[in-house]
Amino acid sequence: MLEVLIIDTRKSQESKPVLIAPEQEPSQECFLGRDDSCCVALDDSLASRIHGKIILREENYYYIDLDSKNGSKVNNAVIQPNHEYCLKTSDTVTLGNHVLWVKKIYDVETSVSSKTPESQDSMPLAEVNPQNLTTWSEGAKLVKCARIVRETATVKTFTFVADPPIKFSYQPGQFVTLNLNIGDEKLKPRYFISSSPSRPHTIEITVEQISSTDEKLHANLMRTNNWLYENLTVGSQIELCPPQGNFTNFANPSPKLLFICEGSGISPLMSMSRWLCDTVSDVEIVLLYSAKTPEEIIFRQELEMMTSRYPKFRLAIAIIEPVLGQPWYGYTGAIDESILQAIAPDYLKRTAFISGSTAFIQAIEKLLAKVGFPKENYSAEDPNQIGQPLTPEISDTPSSDRQSRSLSSLTPLQANKPPIVAPTAIVPPETPASSDSNSPPTSPNSILAAEVPPTAFISSSAPSTDVLNSTVVLLKSGRIIDCNNQQTILSIAEAQGVDLPFGCRQGVCGACTVKKTEGKVIYDRNISCEAGFVRTCVARPVGKVVLEV
Repeated sequence: MLEVLIIDTRKSQESKPVLIAPEQEPSQECFLGRDDSCCVALDDSLASRIHGKIILREENYYYIDLDSKNGSKVNNAVIQPNHEYCLKTSDTVTLGNHVLWVKKIYDVETSVSSKTPESQDSMPLAEVNPQNLTTWSEGAKLVKCARIVRETATVKTFTFVADPPIKFSYQPGQFVTLNLNIGDEKLKPRYFISSSPSRPHTIEITVEQISSTDEKLHANLMRTNNWLYENLTVGSQIELCPPQGNFTNFANPSPKLLFICEGSGISPLMSMSRWLCDTVSDVEIVLLYSAKTPEEIIFRQELEMMTSRYPKFRLAIAIIEPVLGQPWYGYTGAIDESILQAIAPDYLKRTAFISGSTAFIQAIEKLLAKVGFPKENYSAEDPNQIGQPLTPEISDTPSSDRQSRSLSSLTPLQANKPPIVAPTAIVPPETPASSDSNSPPTSPNSILAAEVPPTAFISSSAPSTDVLNSTVVLLKSGRIIDCNNQQTILSIAEAQGVDLPFGCRQGVCGACTVKKTEGKVIYDRNISCEAGFVRTCVARPVGKVVLEV
């Protein structure tokens, strides 16, 4: 294995360390060039698509120029194409505008043996009793990036695992909050989970690189997306907060579903689709996907595979801008009534989930209203709003306005239902999920594990206008904070430098939920929360309040 430092001579102050391991490839060779399929892909117009390769032969590493257009240099000397040049520590290989400096060469036997089938590293779960695996659903968790898949030219899926291994518990369609340190700033961006809880040993997010010309997105979202896209590598560690969110088919079980999305909005719907297919649920799924061009279809191969393998999964893709010279036999243009009627003639009997930009959601809502789709039978979510990094700033918007905005983000189907705050394991329900009178009837066998434990709905008393002395006790951190009842517990803790979990800061997402062992709190509006827990971002203490945090 070679530890190599890649230097772009156009940006000599920047360098990127990479590991090149031909011994881990079936052919024992790693390709270098401009093509994305190369082990080392270079953004360099002077580099050929497949410029050269590094091979392992007789326990030595060799560089070979594959008759590239502009040639290669080893230690600043021009080399002949298709000749082998043995690499040593501190050697340099120049191709195009890039220089590869061999920083270290690891012992071949060691690097090869570390990947033998007998090694526990290759299959960490092989020797672990499944009954001994813990399930993560609460508390921040440090995870490691184990795999990166390039879905399109600007979209990557990051797969995370825990060490030691655990099982991740969440509901399809939920999101996770990341604790990031970018420069001197702490950010908490939220991303939809694109993987399925039916594959509990890993958890995945799909991130889109955003260009500076894309004015429709928030600058902070562009910053976090691009930071993850450019800096997260295999082996990188990152901290995740527990999954949250109400945009899930668990909350609204139905034997017939209609998924409508655009671009990266496919992530939560992909999670739901994978789960439904993996668990052999008796549910008919119609997925309408809008993409700008054929090259920008995320999960295209898997979606087409699901269509061929699962008879009850139907897919329709509409391309906004067909590429000249590239044949496209699917739908073109924006999703309209004709496409809806063609792919799902029974759409009025379905429960719909919509995911995409605000403009896309508004257009689909307008379409659904035009065709008479029951407003209470759909739920929508803007992934760009989910992805927004959360900062300590508190909005000056009155609480009543903030409430209406947060409820509108849940959309009609969710607005009058308590948010789900406790992710559940995948266990078949004892009784069929109930549905309200306006929703499609639910088949008892249509969805496994769609029921979740009910949460207590807390009716807040009238907000207190009198200033009363209070005390907040934080058991785990050992802090006792004297305060009054005019501030939220979260703001009180932050003023004292205590770091508590938080999310939307509006009492909706549930990320701030902590256990209360003693005392009472008041809210400025009705808040849904499990009995014995409080939402610290909107709860104000009354007297002494003791929290397990």
